[in-house]
Amino acid sequence: LKYPVGFDGNGQGYNHEKTHNADGVAMVAHVESGELDIAEGDSLMFMTRIIPDFTMQGSLDLTLKTRKYPNATQTATVFTGITSSTEKVDIRVRGRQASIRIESNTTDCNWRYGALRLDIKPDGRQ
Repeated sequence: LKYPVGFDGNGQGYNHEKTHNADGVAMVAHVESGELDIAEGDSLMFMTRIIPDFTMQGSLDLTLKTRKYPNATQTATVFTGITSSTEKVDIRVRGRQASIRIESNTTDCNWRYGALRLDIKPDGRQ
């Protein structure tokens, strides 16, 4: 077969990898990193910029999740409308640990993620 075939719970068959949509509606896709830190978690980080590295059609949402302590609740900061022409996203986020999530949920969206580029500097010990 030219395309992989998958079936839904009702037995309906679908060609996969043929379009960027799910039977005419947006195909939700995401990738999320593990948590990162600096100085083995002894210092807080101050993040000032994200430089997107995507090959894409459509737009993405980027969520930066941080926490001040390992057992603290994560705080999410969402940046929407990242496109292929977005050169940088200026941010002001602090945390001891951080993870990043890239997500698309619009029709005809196609993307490939490159390298993670964050401007990070130590922001003291607490």
